[in-house]
Amino acid sequence: MENHAYGQMIGSAEAPYLNGLASTYGLATRFFAIAHPSLPNYVAMIAGSTMGCGDDACPPGYAGQTLAGQLDGRGFSWAGYFEDLPSAGYVGPDAGGYVRHHDPFAYFTEVTGSAADRARLRPMTDFLPSLASPPAFSLVVPNQLHNMHDGPVSAGDAWARTDVGAVLASPAFREGGLVIVTWDESEGADLAGCCAAGVHGGHVATIVAASGGRRGFRSDRPHDTLSLLRTIEDVFALPPLRSAATAAPLTEFLG
Repeated sequence: MENHAYGQMIGSAEAPYLNGLASTYGLATRFFAIAHPSLPNYVAMIAGSTMGCGDDACPPGYAGQTLAGQLDGRGFSWAGYFEDLPSAGYVGPDAGGYVRHHDPFAYFTEVTGSAADRARLRPMTDFLPSLASPPAFSLVVPNQLHNMHDGPVSAGDAWARTDVGAVLASPAFREGGLVIVTWDESEGADLAGCCAAGVHGGHVATIVAASGGRRGFRSDRPHDTLSLLRTIEDVFALPPLRSAATAAPLTEFLG
């Protein structure tokens, strides 16, 4: 999700479904985005670093390993689902409702240089059907209406009710699944941060639903964007990339 502060989401009457998830499962109450604007956060989610990117206009072409390469190397399947992606494997500029700077895989040659990995970038229409036999890891990014960037909170909440709700109802989730719902950054005036030098993307909500994890749980342990990657790497027993090595994983939610 996009560009909303913790206080704009938690307790919001426009987001009954997401607040219900936070109450039923787990909520990280001190979670901070790493930067403003969007792209550095998305890059950090799969690379463990912003890679020096400080705006949405950073050009693609980053070298080095990402979560995608780690998963490939260990034989784990993965996919990215992007609403309004023009076609499977597309890594070009913005097109229609698709915004490239919300697709971190498109910025790394490790992915863009591999036909097999490009094929793992899928339009959102493939997401719900994938739940019958899902990849080990999925990154799911709604379009500008449903991620709350250009649309109301209520539109994002309705999207989550359908798509996140389908995941939580799936056999795959019941068999040890983990769903994390987060925001890339807070609203622009919020420069709050914690946990590492240079973190100033603001206070955001992060909801953690683990099949076998704690219920009705809130954690005030400090976390930031790099905690997402560290948690995923820990789940798959992968070594942490770059600054994810010093990030606090969200393990307290897992039971």
